[in-house]
Amino acid sequence: MNIEEIYAITPDADGWRTLPNGRLINLGKNVTLGENVLIGNSVLIGNSVLIGNSVLIGNSVLIGNSVLIGNSVTLGEVVMLGDDVTLGDDVTLGEGVELGESVVLGKNVTIGNCVLIGNSTLIENSVTIGNDVGIGNSVTLRENVTLGDNVILGELVTIENSMSIENYAKIRNSAPIG
Repeated sequence: MNIEEIYAITPDADGWRTLPNGRLINLGKNVTLGENVLIGNSVLIGNSVLIGNSVLIGNSVLIGNSVLIGNSVTLGEVVMLGDDVTLGDDVTLGEGVELGESVVLGKNVTIGNCVLIGNSTLIENSVTIGNDVGIGNSVTLRENVTLGDNVILGELVTIENSMSIENYAKIRNSAPIG
């Protein structure tokens, strides 16, 4: 279905529309969908959202307002994107990922399951983040950074290009690495 067909379905009192395939979707105003976008069940998309081509959105996903999603992006189940989030092309988010407000992900970023990323964080191109990772507010991960599983980064941490942080590492607030 294209966006016009979805908007043509009358929503219930809470704003949910039942698609012909039985899935529920709640669309804000001014949502733009590219080609080949697949949307799971119980997905809420905020206002002024732009979704690129070849995007897969899993079940129970919440997309905030003013979000930009590039091409060839996969959002796993139970993903939450805060307001003003930008996802570049070729991004994959696992299940249970939460991105705070004003998070920017570059191209070719892969994030595992159960990852929490704080507000105003910048993750540049070709970054890989493992499972069960916590990243504080205003963190910067430069290009080609890899974070293992169970890593915790405090606020204001910067990790420079081509660094690898092993499993179970904890880095305190305001630490420059690399």
